[in-house]
Amino acid sequence: MLPASIRRALALLALLGASAMPLSAQESTVEDRPKPFAPLRPQTQEERDRREALEQYALGLLCQRADRILEALAAFEKAAKLDPKAPAVYRALVPLQLVLERHAEALASTRKVLELEPGDFETWYIYARELRVKGQFKEACAALRKGLACPEIKDRPETMHQFHIDLGLLHERTRDFAAAAAAFQEAARLLEHPDHHGEFGNFTRAETAARLAETHERVGRNFLEAKKYAEAVAAFQKAQAGNPETAGRLNLNLAQVCKQMGKHPEALAYVDAYLRLQPQGTDAYELKAGILEKLGRAGEVLPWLEKASGDDRYNVRLKLLLARQYGRAGQAERAEKIYAGLAAQSPTPEIYKDLFAVYKEEKNGPAKALAVLDRTFSVARDRQAAGQGLAAAQARAMLLALRQDLVLARGLVRAGGEAAGKAKLQSETWQMLAALADRAKDTVYAERFYRMALGGVTEEGRTAVSAGLLRVLWQGRKFTEVVQVCRDCLKTAKDADRVVFQTELARALARLDRFDEALTETDEALKAAAVSDRLGVRLLRVRVLIQAERHPQAEAECQALLKEYTVPGETLELRYLLASVHTAKKEHAKAEEQLSECLRLDPSNATVNNDLGYIWADQNKNLDRAEEMIRKAIELDRKQRKGPAAVAEAQDEQDNAAYIDSLGWVLYRKGDLAGARRELEKAGSLPDGEDPVIWDHLGDVYLRLNERDRARGAWERAAHFYERDRRGRMDGRYRELQQKRELLKTEKQPR
Repeated sequence: MLPASIRRALALLALLGASAMPLSAQESTVEDRPKPFAPLRPQTQEERDRREALEQYALGLLCQRADRILEALAAFEKAAKLDPKAPAVYRALVPLQLVLERHAEALASTRKVLELEPGDFETWYIYARELRVKGQFKEACAALRKGLACPEIKDRPETMHQFHIDLGLLHERTRDFAAAAAAFQEAARLLEHPDHHGEFGNFTRAETAARLAETHERVGRNFLEAKKYAEAVAAFQKAQAGNPETAGRLNLNLAQVCKQMGKHPEALAYVDAYLRLQPQGTDAYELKAGILEKLGRAGEVLPWLEKASGDDRYNVRLKLLLARQYGRAGQAERAEKIYAGLAAQSPTPEIYKDLFAVYKEEKNGPAKALAVLDRTFSVARDRQAAGQGLAAAQARAMLLALRQDLVLARGLVRAGGEAAGKAKLQSETWQMLAALADRAKDTVYAERFYRMALGGVTEEGRTAVSAGLLRVLWQGRKFTEVVQVCRDCLKTAKDADRVVFQTELARALARLDRFDEALTETDEALKAAAVSDRLGVRLLRVRVLIQAERHPQAEAECQALLKEYTVPGETLELRYLLASVHTAKKEHAKAEEQLSECLRLDPSNATVNNDLGYIWADQNKNLDRAEEMIRKAIELDRKQRKGPAAVAEAQDEQDNAAYIDSLGWVLYRKGDLAGARRELEKAGSLPDGEDPVIWDHLGDVYLRLNERDRARGAWERAAHFYERDRRGRMDGRYRELQQKRELLKTEKQPR
């Protein structure tokens, strides 16, 4: 039963309701009777979609607040499909796409927002930032200008200031210094405006003043680059007035401007004011030296630098500058003394680079540098010597300096050649000379120096020296010598090194057509190999079988390995090798099948893309697809070697000659003789362009262009490369080449 209080309340409500109702139905009028509702208009599909889009948008916001990013992204994407005219949805998509590094999608979303709401300055800023990341600096500048043109940004001075700062930075990147200065000037005006005080975040007046001075300084630097000297001076002076704490530092900028204007006395006054700060860099000291020379006071430079160096004894860079000035003045002994003192305290490549520059000016400079190196290596290898640690650091600094000075490196190689057989140098010195000669592609000296290094190398250093010698011998195609070096090393090598030398030995024996011996060495290497190295050795064995033209056995071993190794990377390598077996057997369809499977496993494999494209070009089929794949291989190869920025033409000189040859050959098949000639000539000029197939193809192109002398020359070069070893002479292409050469002699054109 209900409580009494509730019963009383219900009774009261009933009474009130009854008093409001008509006493009887007969007493009610027509107007009092309820009117029937008019039927609602059914919603259109567009309205239903918009309603659902709103629900998905709300769901996306909830997911985003709960850090369920992928669910939020999916909801916003669904909302965008349902209501493609809602800018809020695309605006919500942008930050999520950026967090997930989907930059292309984020860029598309920002474009959609701006298409729907071109007055959204915040989105213009995001759009400009993404364009800057992509390296599209001019487009980013245009985006920032459109953002600055939005009406609503006028009420946001701090935001406008940031727009102008970013615009100035972008103009600096494009080296449009006048435009950069103008942008920074606008940023400075916003800071200076009295109505904007207190509207730039939580900065105090002092902080705002420092920020303003920094902006004026940036204006000055850009005007200086734009050679607008009067404007630069005015900007630097404003910066000095706005922040007295940095006024002394800005004297250097004013000195630079005055020097550019030819006002050398004023420049000297400014630089002297700056030098009173005793800066650690040498820019100001070098600037003053140049100004003194312009004023006809060159004789004052050395005494002044000596005094400055004495007053600032711990300024290493100033000492280096003084030493360089001694070197220029022909006072080599004083320069060497400074360099030796610095190297004894803290050796750096810069010190030795400068010291070696002094040596280069002397007749026996390379020999002196070699003697310094050898003495340093001698101490560095003696672990009992007191200065062993310092000598090791000095040796490292010397080697780094030599890598930067190719002229001196060549001089050292010549000095080493003269010393060979006469002087007894440290093994490390010979090894260093060998590496320099190898880098200079002087294989004769490189081989000689590596052999000299082997004469005194420690047991632990033998592997590294032998590896260098083997590399040089392979470059010179000295396969017999490779065999001998490997056999010598195997006499004392440990298990890990044994695998290296046995595989190198097997490769060399195969090049000498000693296939049974090569297979024996692969079997021996397999016994010593760690589990992680076993597949590599077994792959080498298959390659030896291919070279020996034992194709059925090679195929059988490949098939067996495919059953044993099932990791995708291993499978890819095995299928690629199996494709090589089928290519050697002229089973092109089976080779294509294996390469296609390789592409399924790794679509971005440059080698596979090239090889399949080349096989099609060689058979004169699927030419458009073949060209597409070969070009993809070239682009992939460039990116893998240098990163995404390497796709520029400036990097073309490092292209893979085989890939460029493939491109030339497919263009030839398509009838583009000019393009084929361009690519094949480029392939032949590359470092790895000594490939007979390249020159064979180029001869075909020349003949089709009716340049018979060039065709003859290209084919002669191809024949030379084919004839360097038995494998080349046995190649079917070599026999075809001989036939083409004979036909050319009789003025008959080959098919």
